[in-house]
Amino acid sequence: MPITKNAFVYFCKMYEEINEFEFEEEELVETDHGYKYAALFRDEYNYKIGFDIYLQDGRIIWEEPEFNEDEAYDTKPFFHSLINEIYQNFKDGNPQPWSL
Repeated sequence: MPITKNAFVYFCKMYEEINEFEFEEEELVETDHGYKYAALFRDEYNYKIGFDIYLQDGRIIWEEPEFNEDEAYDTKPFFHSLINEIYQNFKDGNPQPWSL
């Protein structure tokens, strides 16, 4: 079943909450293929790295942020682990441990 715009917004809110950011409505833009949300990733050192989350063809996809060479061994795996866990909770219909 394709993911709706409302479900996409819900996913973005889940993502932002776990990163201790607020969902910013103005960062959600319509594209030729769906929607794009400009998000921030807060790494384990509290640095903020921008990246985009997309709703395309009824699926949520995200781009990998640009990591510095020294971030390849800790920050990059942390990003993948975090977003995959949030996505799995979203798919399972379980926003816990993050309540919206």
